[in-house]
Amino acid sequence: MTMKKLIKERIVLCRNLIRSFIITPQSSSSSTTNWRTNNRSKFPIGKPVPSSLPPPTSADFATAVVAPPSSEFAKVISVKLESKKAGAAAGGATAMQKGQKDEKHVRLKKKKTTTEAEPKKRKPMFAEHLSIIELEEAKRASNSASSIRDKDALIIAPIRVNRKNPRKAYVAPHVYRGEDNGAAAAEKNTTGTSIRDILIDGFKERNRALNGDIVAVKILQEKGRKNSTKEEAKGDNEQLKGIVVAIVESKSEDMKVTGYLRRTNASVARFIPMDKRLSQGLVGRSKWPKEFKNEVMLKKEEAETAGTKKGGEAEAKALLDSGKITQSIYKQMLSAIRKEKEGSAGKNAKKDPEEKKAAAVKKKSGGIPEDAPTMIYVAKYQKWSIHQNLPFVNIVESIGMTGNIKAETQALLSEAGVDYDFDGKFLPEHLNCLEKYMEDPSSETSESPWTIPDEEIKKRLDLRNKRICTIDPTTARDLDDALSIDKIPGTNNYRVGVHIADVTHFLEPGSELDKEAKKRATTIYLVQKSLPMLPRVLSENLCSLAPKVDRLAFSCFFTMSQSGKLLSEPKPWYGKTVIRTCCQLDYKTAQKLIDAKTDDIRDDPEYYDELEMAERMVPIEGVSLKDVAQDIKMMNKIAVARRSDRFRTGSLALDRNKVAFMLDENQLPVEMFNYLRQDSNRMIEEFMLLANLLVAEKIERVFPDKALMRMQPPPDTKQLLEMQGFLKDMGHTIHVSSALELHQSLKRLEDKKTENGTSLRAIAELLLTKPMKLAMYTCSGSPATTANSSSSSSSSSSRKK
Repeated sequence: MTMKKLIKERIVLCRNLIRSFIITPQSSSSSTTNWRTNNRSKFPIGKPVPSSLPPPTSADFATAVVAPPSSEFAKVISVKLESKKAGAAAGGATAMQKGQKDEKHVRLKKKKTTTEAEPKKRKPMFAEHLSIIELEEAKRASNSASSIRDKDALIIAPIRVNRKNPRKAYVAPHVYRGEDNGAAAAEKNTTGTSIRDILIDGFKERNRALNGDIVAVKILQEKGRKNSTKEEAKGDNEQLKGIVVAIVESKSEDMKVTGYLRRTNASVARFIPMDKRLSQGLVGRSKWPKEFKNEVMLKKEEAETAGTKKGGEAEAKALLDSGKITQSIYKQMLSAIRKEKEGSAGKNAKKDPEEKKAAAVKKKSGGIPEDAPTMIYVAKYQKWSIHQNLPFVNIVESIGMTGNIKAETQALLSEAGVDYDFDGKFLPEHLNCLEKYMEDPSSETSESPWTIPDEEIKKRLDLRNKRICTIDPTTARDLDDALSIDKIPGTNNYRVGVHIADVTHFLEPGSELDKEAKKRATTIYLVQKSLPMLPRVLSENLCSLAPKVDRLAFSCFFTMSQSGKLLSEPKPWYGKTVIRTCCQLDYKTAQKLIDAKTDDIRDDPEYYDELEMAERMVPIEGVSLKDVAQDIKMMNKIAVARRSDRFRTGSLALDRNKVAFMLDENQLPVEMFNYLRQDSNRMIEEFMLLANLLVAEKIERVFPDKALMRMQPPPDTKQLLEMQGFLKDMGHTIHVSSALELHQSLKRLEDKKTENGTSLRAIAELLLTKPMKLAMYTCSGSPATTANSSSSSSSSSSRKK
């Protein structure tokens, strides 16, 4: 080996050592192993040394530095160092300047690197909500606000989102002035008229609030924004705009939302609620449900199939070879391609415009129609950050495909907040308190052997010998109200009785069943079924006022003249009773008895068949159908006179058409028709309203500060005037200054029809439902009751639910 190669080997070795370590002086030790010596077998002299060697240990490096080099190597190193010193002396100044520039460049580079390493701040999409402390301070400041326009005024109320235009939401104009003003009257403007609901105009202004949330709202000040219109300047209802500054109570934490999934891109899907008032959401790919993944894959395969028909069998084979499609999909594609070729042989090259349009829609949807069935999902919202334009949601479950009656019904109930059994069933712990009345309370068919104890009958007024009948829809199973009438001897006046099933005898306060009934609040009636508030053993058995059985009831008696006047003497009576109804009529049969002549009514099977009376409608033994018919005729006469008198004194009724359905044995609709309301329907409605009014007055007298009252607030003036203007443009004048004038205007439209035969009154009543506000519930003696009592009485609307 030549000396030149030896020197080159040692230089390369030294460079590698210098690059790998920071050279630090270390003392030699007799136990230290020479790293170069240990690796000599790997890299013998005369062989090229790699540019990188196995990293030595610190001990190896110390030995290598301290070990004396050979004489030849030392001479070469000293020559190299002398030449470098000479070069450094010649260009010292230039090197210094270059070093300073390099140092400055390094500092700038470090600074730039540090700046780029900082996380980029995301731009917030919404404003931060007030903290708890800030909200409490805002509440205290609102107590001293002079009006709703005051900058310190704070409105706390539920937010209502417009279903047709979700960008717009509203809150009631009630300024927060302490915890006791929850039912305070609406604010007034300078002209004395009511201020309309506060408008939250836009998603940003709503600030992540969902429909139904209790929100805190600040009024947007007029600076740079107009809060008034020409109509408001004239003194009409004023509408201000506001912005949500906090969510006091969120409904989204426990809310379950039904909707559909639509793929946005490869990693995110969009959740679209069925209730358009709720915000859409996002679902990451990792949380896509299995059904949706299969649906996406199916659409992808269909799209590939549609795209490959044009390319032919060769392209299909290429997709199979690449593994993009399965063997079964490949066979389907071949079959579709061949059918396409056979069908296109004699096809005209030119397409009809409608065919082109249909083909474009099909291509856009990946070969699947836009109205194709899709899966319905139930989702829950996650926390909505200020940096997110839409919240993320978690898919809880899949309900079923659209178009399926059961799945659509379940989605409808879930959307309405029904969180109990969708068939209306109760849990065993709810039914425990009913075991003493029935062996199996969960049974919906078996009759209860329970009878009213004698000691209970002694506590009540016994009306089992009085002629009492029920009138309900044909399919009704829960008969909860009944009527009776008796002529007062020596007068032309009548004593009318309204009897309601006494469910309180079976429902123990504070029991599990009582809590569940409170939670359900009402019986939900659907087209094909109902979800009862109470178990069917109560509503359809023990508390159903069926004929031939003794039942517990609450009764209210009052005196009426034939002209429909409510008489003060004898006074109304209220109390617990025992009754036994004599027959179970439906509205259709009751109307036939009202229309029939008294002399034509007979008690024989042939006449029963003529009236199409079911067996349950036939009066019990000892009661004639003619007597029942006379009672119904007199009650109807009094009800018609009472109803006419109510409208003369300012009442208003909006009778919207009701659609009914005919179902088959599978509870599927086969026919639809308009439900006809007759005098028999109105008769029951009239006496139930009157009994409700008398009971409310009694409760208010006994509990003047604790009675729960239902009021009907006046309609929205602006919307009422808009409806008036719309009908005026059609050539029809209506007056809306009072309920009486409005009722008279509707009567004038009764016989008028549009070109296609639609009743103008029906159109006007439909338009009038929009200005009407929902009923308010409040406690007697509260400021709201006092403030609204006069306006409610002048514009009351009778609505039977």
